[in-house]
Amino acid sequence: MDFGLDLDKLQRELERYEFAEANLLRSWRNKVLLENGNVRDLMVSANVGIGIRVLIKGSFGFSFSTDPRNWELVLKEAVKLAKANPRPMRSKLSKEKVYQDKWVVRPRKSLDVSIDEKAGLVQETYRSLEIPSKVKDIQIYYVDVKAKRLYLNTEGAFISQSYPRTRIFLSATAKSNFVISAFESIGGLYGLEIFDKIDGKFQEAVNNAKNLLKAKRAPAGKYPAILDPHAAGVFAHEAVGHACEADEIVNGTSILKDKLGKRIGSEHVTIIDDATIPRGYGSYGYDYEGVPGQRTVLIESGVLKGFMHSRETASELGTRSTGNARAGGVSRFPLVRMSNTFFEKGDYSLEEMLEDIKEGVYIYSSTGGSTDPNSGFFQFTAQHGYWIEDGEIKQMLRDVTFSGNFLDILHNVEKVEKDLKVGGAGLCGKFGQSVPVGDGGPHVFVKEVLLG
Repeated sequence: MDFGLDLDKLQRELERYEFAEANLLRSWRNKVLLENGNVRDLMVSANVGIGIRVLIKGSFGFSFSTDPRNWELVLKEAVKLAKANPRPMRSKLSKEKVYQDKWVVRPRKSLDVSIDEKAGLVQETYRSLEIPSKVKDIQIYYVDVKAKRLYLNTEGAFISQSYPRTRIFLSATAKSNFVISAFESIGGLYGLEIFDKIDGKFQEAVNNAKNLLKAKRAPAGKYPAILDPHAAGVFAHEAVGHACEADEIVNGTSILKDKLGKRIGSEHVTIIDDATIPRGYGSYGYDYEGVPGQRTVLIESGVLKGFMHSRETASELGTRSTGNARAGGVSRFPLVRMSNTFFEKGDYSLEEMLEDIKEGVYIYSSTGGSTDPNSGFFQFTAQHGYWIEDGEIKQMLRDVTFSGNFLDILHNVEKVEKDLKVGGAGLCGKFGQSVPVGDGGPHVFVKEVLLG
């Protein structure tokens, strides 16, 4: 992996300090925006940079440059900042195995084609759609990244990573006496084979936009509900995942701070964060501290088993890092972040979930949500839903929202489907930086949720 540097010299300079690490990144990005069949935006960009973090007497200093050849100045600035802290934070890092390794993901279909050819594939995707007259606007956004990352530290780590990451997002907007939209997103560590993954999903989103014009408003009140795999995945990420990020625990800002080893949900609830899912959108080989991405059990059979850690939070809580120190590029300080977060599969079929519902709601996908990790209060908006009556899925519902305390939801989970689908692709923001994440899971039956 060529960054045009004397890496041996860089390594020697890092070893002069109590702890120091360097993350180098070179990436190539292509973007295509299609609106109603017309290409509205094309972008090709290349980025390169280096970020260096230094630990001196318990205080971190961090600096970066878009030119790795300036690494000596970057290191000097990081050292200066670490020494300048008037109130040392007394940060420490957990002891971890040191790796010299290469982690490579190769696309099945190369991304090494022109941006015009990629735009042509997006246009073909659009032309394959059957678009009802009520659907007035369709946007398709495609982005791919080829990335090469290099990590070095004081301890002798030397890790190179090379991988693709692609995502396609469709938005379909329908209009009558009001306007409403439906969405679909597909992503992963793919090359151009991502276009083979669409498989009717975009057509379904277009049809949903049209059908939502005739949908009834969701009722308000408490009802039993079935969360589809994407809605369940977003709930696992937003409600549970953020509360299980160990910096929230260390800072005392998570409702779970004193609940390790305690029951916080029903026996049917097992929630995982897993950076090792093959080609998952949130997957990676090693985090920004040189720790391998891992499968971390957060909740097992309703009992809180663990948190996601960086080396710093792991040291604070007397454990090992889970490889969840991530950053939105080498210009950013690593934070505790999720990867692919989901409910583990259970023992039931969807039909077995439906048969116990006299009146309830099937919650389809999600347009987003938010949670206060300190109180556990969450609020989510679904793309839409369906009314369930006497065990059968009936008419479509729009304006589906549900809220409450996520611990109540976890205790109300009564059945989890035996089929697992992890494939969601999104971006998660925290302290001004975003990282790619995945979600999904099985269908999840909750005996009572608050709608409206």
